[in-house]
Amino acid sequence: MRRQVIEIPPITPLVIEHRLHRLVCPCCSTSTRATLPADVEASRYGPRLSALVGLLGNAPHGVSARPRRSSISCWGKKLRSAFHS
Repeated sequence: MRRQVIEIPPITPLVIEHRLHRLVCPCCSTSTRATLPADVEASRYGPRLSALVGLLGNAPHGVSARPRRSSISCWGKKLRSAFHS
């Protein structure tokens, strides 16, 4: 008898931080801030994470837990509520 169990490997999130420095002119009090590089998405979440959460959220009833629980169990971190309708 043979029995196979299929599992996906643990997922480790890749976090890339961009620091946008802000300065205030000591003479005129004008505030300036750096902008994000052109190739950085405006969203806080990358396209693969967005797609995965969308996929989990649209799974047929009973196939997957709600996206919030699934996301937390995958990464041990809370995602912002922007993902959760």
